[in-house]
Amino acid sequence: MGKEYCVYIHRKKDDGEIFYVGIGLPKRPYDVKKRNKFWKYVVNKHGYNVEILYDGLSWESARDIEIQLIKKYGRRDLDEGTLVNLTDGGEGAYGRIQSEDSNRKRSDSLKEFYSNGGERPMLGKHHSDETKSKLSDINKETHKGENHPRSKLSQSDVNYIRENYIKRDKVYGVIGMSKKFNVSKGQISKIINKKRWG
Repeated sequence: MGKEYCVYIHRKKDDGEIFYVGIGLPKRPYDVKKRNKFWKYVVNKHGYNVEILYDGLSWESARDIEIQLIKKYGRRDLDEGTLVNLTDGGEGAYGRIQSEDSNRKRSDSLKEFYSNGGERPMLGKHHSDETKSKLSDINKETHKGENHPRSKLSQSDVNYIRENYIKRDKVYGVIGMSKKFNVSKGQISKIINKKRWG
């Protein structure tokens, strides 16, 4: 039997916000070494708690779940969410930037491996029913409105915006509302036009 991997998240200690999704061997979630500078900044400012979401997984299953979770919570560096992850996931320790020499050596060894009959890791293979179920659960979770993990507004905030909006007003117009609720002007426009928060 091969190594078993886990999928984990790190939450800010003070408010519980998820700021990192990772995969690795069972000790990795608790390891503070080899973390990016943004992870260290958040931990120094807020502290963190570890939550193991899935364990006993193959590398491929853990990788696929990590990718889905990063997509779900969104990367902060891309203005998509709260995560300080610097990649879209799936590479674990292999996601770091390597030297040209390292990349060339790896490329040469892979070419040799495949030319001698080696198989690509997931080519012709399928996920177990358990992994499919876990991936499906992640995808099925519908986070709408105030239940969305990145939502800054509540339903009552949205109702307030719609009921009190006055076109081009300094306080109750788009600019004023965006300042009051600390969201973008585009977000306020979409709420008013019911393109968000149906």
